[in-house]
Amino acid sequence: MNPRCSNIKEVDKLIYHVPLPKMTKDMYRVFLQKYRIKDKVGQIDPYDLLKMAYNLHEIRLKEDVMCGDVIIFDLKGTSMRLLSKLTPAFLVTVITLYKKIFSLPLKGLYIINIVPYVSTLLSVFKTLVKPKLFARVHVCNDANILKEHFPLEMLARDYGGTEKSVDELHELCELKLQEYQDRFDLLDKLRVNESLRPAILENEDDEFLGYHGNFRKLNID
Repeated sequence: MNPRCSNIKEVDKLIYHVPLPKMTKDMYRVFLQKYRIKDKVGQIDPYDLLKMAYNLHEIRLKEDVMCGDVIIFDLKGTSMRLLSKLTPAFLVTVITLYKKIFSLPLKGLYIINIVPYVSTLLSVFKTLVKPKLFARVHVCNDANILKEHFPLEMLARDYGGTEKSVDELHELCELKLQEYQDRFDLLDKLRVNESLRPAILENEDDEFLGYHGNFRKLNID
Protein backbone atom coordinates (compact mmCIF):
# COMPACT_ATOMS: atom_id res chain seq x y z
CA MET A 1 0.00 0.00 0.00
CA ASN A 2 1.47 3.32 -1.07
CA PRO A 3 2.49 5.46 1.95
CA ARG A 4 0.91 8.44 0.21
CA CYS A 5 -2.58 6.93 0.45
CA SER A 6 -4.89 8.89 2.72
CA ASN A 7 -5.84 5.96 4.96
CA ILE A 8 -2.18 5.09 5.56
CA LYS A 9 -1.40 8.71 6.39
CA GLU A 10 -4.29 8.82 8.87
CA VAL A 11 -3.32 5.65 10.72
CA ASP A 12 0.28 6.86 10.77
CA LYS A 13 -0.91 9.75 12.94
CA LEU A 14 -2.48 7.38 15.44
CA ILE A 15 0.17 4.75 15.96
CA TYR A 16 3.90 4.16 16.08
CA HIS A 17 5.19 1.08 14.27
CA VAL A 18 8.97 1.32 14.22
CA PRO A 19 11.97 -1.01 13.97
CA LEU A 20 14.65 -0.60 16.61
CA PRO A 21 18.01 0.28 15.00
CA LYS A 22 20.05 -2.36 16.83
CA MET A 23 19.40 -6.07 16.32
CA THR A 24 19.47 -8.83 18.94
CA LYS A 25 22.57 -10.96 19.36
CA ASP A 26 20.86 -13.59 17.18
CA MET A 27 20.39 -11.02 14.38
CA TYR A 28 16.65 -10.62 14.88
CA ARG A 29 14.95 -7.31 14.14
CA VAL A 30 12.79 -5.87 16.93
CA PHE A 31 9.67 -3.86 16.11
CA LEU A 32 7.73 -1.68 18.52
CA GLN A 33 4.07 -0.82 18.13
CA LYS A 34 2.62 1.89 20.35
CA TYR A 35 -0.57 3.96 20.21
CA ARG A 36 -0.33 7.74 19.93
CA ILE A 37 -3.79 9.29 20.30
CA LYS A 38 -5.91 7.36 22.80
CA ASP A 39 -9.26 8.93 21.91
CA LYS A 40 -8.98 7.92 18.24
CA VAL A 41 -7.40 4.47 18.51
CA GLY A 42 -10.74 2.77 17.97
CA GLN A 43 -10.94 4.27 14.48
CA ILE A 44 -7.95 2.26 13.26
CA ASP A 45 -8.51 -0.42 10.66
CA PRO A 46 -6.13 -3.26 11.62
CA TYR A 47 -5.58 -4.06 7.95
CA ASP A 48 -4.11 -0.57 7.55
CA LEU A 49 -1.66 -1.46 10.31
CA LEU A 50 -0.73 -4.54 8.32
CA LYS A 51 -0.16 -2.39 5.23
CA MET A 52 2.17 -0.14 7.22
CA ALA A 53 4.17 -3.15 8.33
CA TYR A 54 4.23 -4.47 4.76
CA ASN A 55 5.73 -1.19 3.52
CA LEU A 56 8.57 -1.45 6.01
CA HIS A 57 9.17 -5.08 5.03
CA GLU A 58 9.36 -3.97 1.40
CA ILE A 59 12.25 -1.69 2.31
CA ARG A 60 13.86 -4.40 4.41
CA LEU A 61 14.06 -6.68 1.38
CA LYS A 62 16.55 -4.18 0.03
CA GLU A 63 18.42 -3.11 3.14
CA ASP A 64 17.93 -5.43 6.10
CA VAL A 65 18.97 -8.86 7.33
CA MET A 66 15.73 -10.82 7.70
CA CYS A 67 16.56 -13.79 9.92
CA GLY A 68 13.59 -13.35 12.22
CA ASP A 69 11.46 -10.75 13.96
CA VAL A 70 10.59 -9.87 17.53
CA ILE A 71 7.53 -7.66 18.05
CA ILE A 72 6.71 -5.54 21.09
CA PHE A 73 3.07 -4.51 21.43
CA ASP A 74 2.52 -1.72 23.94
CA LEU A 75 -1.21 -1.79 24.65
CA LYS A 76 -1.25 1.39 26.72
CA GLY A 77 -3.93 3.60 25.23
CA THR A 78 -5.63 0.86 23.24
CA SER A 79 -9.39 0.30 23.24
CA MET A 80 -11.81 -2.60 23.22
CA ARG A 81 -13.14 -1.31 19.91
CA LEU A 82 -9.78 -1.84 18.22
CA LEU A 83 -9.09 -5.22 19.81
CA SER A 84 -12.53 -6.43 18.74
CA LYS A 85 -11.41 -5.90 15.13
CA LEU A 86 -8.54 -8.37 15.54
CA THR A 87 -10.65 -11.27 14.33
CA PRO A 88 -9.38 -14.81 13.67
CA ALA A 89 -9.41 -14.00 9.94
CA PHE A 90 -7.12 -11.02 10.55
CA LEU A 91 -4.75 -13.04 12.74
CA VAL A 92 -4.55 -15.72 10.04
CA THR A 93 -3.67 -13.00 7.52
CA VAL A 94 -0.82 -11.80 9.74
CA ILE A 95 0.51 -15.34 10.18
CA THR A 96 0.28 -15.98 6.43
CA LEU A 97 2.14 -12.75 5.64
CA TYR A 98 5.06 -13.71 7.84
CA LYS A 99 5.15 -17.38 6.92
CA LYS A 100 4.23 -17.47 3.22
CA ILE A 101 5.10 -14.06 1.80
CA PHE A 102 8.30 -13.12 3.61
CA SER A 103 9.25 -16.57 4.98
CA LEU A 104 10.12 -14.69 8.13
CA PRO A 105 9.96 -16.51 11.49
CA LEU A 106 8.45 -14.75 14.47
CA LYS A 107 11.01 -15.23 17.23
CA GLY A 108 9.24 -13.41 20.02
CA LEU A 109 6.08 -11.48 20.89
CA TYR A 110 6.04 -9.18 23.92
CA ILE A 111 2.71 -7.71 25.00
CA ILE A 112 3.13 -5.03 27.65
CA ASN A 113 0.79 -2.75 29.58
CA ILE A 114 -1.94 -5.28 29.01
CA VAL A 115 -5.64 -4.66 29.45
CA PRO A 116 -8.03 -7.21 30.99
CA TYR A 117 -9.76 -8.27 27.77
CA VAL A 118 -6.53 -9.14 25.96
CA SER A 119 -6.70 -12.64 27.46
CA THR A 120 -9.60 -13.46 25.11
CA LEU A 121 -7.53 -12.41 22.12
CA LEU A 122 -4.62 -14.55 23.27
CA SER A 123 -6.94 -17.54 23.64
CA VAL A 124 -7.93 -17.17 19.98
CA PHE A 125 -4.30 -16.72 18.90
CA LYS A 126 -3.35 -19.91 20.75
CA THR A 127 -5.77 -21.94 18.63
CA LEU A 128 -4.24 -20.61 15.39
CA VAL A 129 -0.54 -21.26 15.97
CA LYS A 130 1.63 -24.16 16.96
CA PRO A 131 2.49 -24.56 20.66
CA LYS A 132 6.14 -23.80 19.88
CA LEU A 133 5.20 -20.39 18.51
CA PHE A 134 2.75 -19.59 21.31
CA ALA A 135 5.51 -20.33 23.83
CA ARG A 136 7.31 -17.27 22.44
CA VAL A 137 4.51 -14.98 23.63
CA HIS A 138 5.38 -12.97 26.75
CA VAL A 139 2.80 -10.90 28.60
CA CYS A 140 3.46 -8.27 31.27
CA ASN A 141 1.37 -5.68 33.13
CA ASP A 142 4.10 -3.07 32.64
CA ALA A 143 7.24 -2.55 30.55
CA ASN A 144 9.74 -3.99 33.05
CA ILE A 145 9.96 -7.27 31.13
CA LEU A 146 11.74 -5.46 28.29
CA LYS A 147 14.76 -4.65 30.46
CA GLU A 148 14.98 -8.32 31.39
CA HIS A 149 15.14 -9.51 27.77
CA PHE A 150 16.82 -6.67 25.87
CA PRO A 151 19.99 -4.68 26.54
CA LEU A 152 19.44 -1.01 27.37
CA GLU A 153 21.31 0.14 24.27
CA MET A 154 18.57 -1.48 22.16
CA LEU A 155 15.57 0.01 23.94
CA ALA A 156 14.11 3.42 23.19
CA ARG A 157 14.47 6.11 25.86
CA ASP A 158 10.72 5.88 26.47
CA TYR A 159 11.33 2.43 27.97
CA GLY A 160 14.43 3.19 30.03
CA GLY A 161 16.92 2.48 27.26
CA THR A 162 19.63 4.60 25.67
CA GLU A 163 18.40 4.43 22.06
CA LYS A 164 16.54 7.29 20.37
CA SER A 165 12.98 8.01 21.51
CA VAL A 166 10.05 6.34 19.78
CA ASP A 167 9.07 9.67 18.25
CA GLU A 168 12.57 10.12 16.78
CA LEU A 169 12.55 6.56 15.41
CA HIS A 170 9.17 7.25 13.83
CA GLU A 171 10.55 10.31 12.07
CA LEU A 172 13.45 8.24 10.72
CA CYS A 173 10.93 5.72 9.35
CA GLU A 174 9.06 8.53 7.63
CA LEU A 175 12.26 9.71 5.95
CA LYS A 176 13.08 6.18 4.82
CA LEU A 177 9.62 5.70 3.32
CA GLN A 178 10.02 8.97 1.42
CA GLU A 179 13.37 7.76 0.13
CA TYR A 180 11.65 4.72 -1.39
CA GLN A 181 8.62 6.55 -2.74
CA ASP A 182 9.55 5.76 -6.35
CA ARG A 183 9.56 2.07 -5.50
CA PHE A 184 6.05 2.23 -4.02
CA ASP A 185 4.80 4.22 -7.02
CA LEU A 186 6.21 1.52 -9.30
CA LEU A 187 4.57 -1.25 -7.28
CA ASP A 188 1.24 0.53 -7.72
CA LYS A 189 1.60 0.23 -11.49
CA LEU A 190 2.39 -3.48 -11.58
CA ARG A 191 -0.39 -5.68 -12.96
CA VAL A 192 -0.77 -9.39 -13.68
CA ASN A 193 -0.62 -10.30 -17.37
CA GLU A 194 -3.29 -12.99 -17.52
CA SER A 195 -2.29 -13.94 -21.08
CA LEU A 196 0.93 -15.43 -19.69
CA ARG A 197 -0.85 -17.60 -17.13
CA PRO A 198 -0.61 -21.35 -18.02
CA ALA A 199 -3.81 -23.08 -19.02
CA ILE A 200 -5.55 -25.36 -16.56
CA LEU A 201 -3.83 -28.74 -16.24
CA GLU A 202 -5.86 -31.32 -18.15
CA ASN A 203 -4.94 -34.72 -16.73
CA GLU A 204 -3.75 -36.40 -13.57
CA ASP A 205 -0.17 -36.80 -14.81
CA ASP A 206 0.19 -33.06 -15.36
CA GLU A 207 -1.40 -32.40 -11.98
CA PHE A 208 1.10 -34.74 -10.33
CA LEU A 209 4.08 -33.12 -12.05
CA GLY A 210 2.80 -29.65 -11.25
CA TYR A 211 3.50 -28.21 -14.71
CA HIS A 212 2.75 -28.81 -18.38
CA GLY A 213 4.86 -31.35 -20.20
CA ASN A 214 4.98 -34.09 -22.80
CA PHE A 215 6.70 -36.82 -20.85
CA ARG A 216 5.97 -40.46 -21.62
CA LYS A 217 5.30 -42.88 -18.84
CA LEU A 218 8.23 -45.10 -17.91
CA ASN A 219 7.59 -48.79 -17.37
CA ILE A 220 10.11 -50.03 -14.82
CA ASP A 221 10.44 -53.78 -14.27
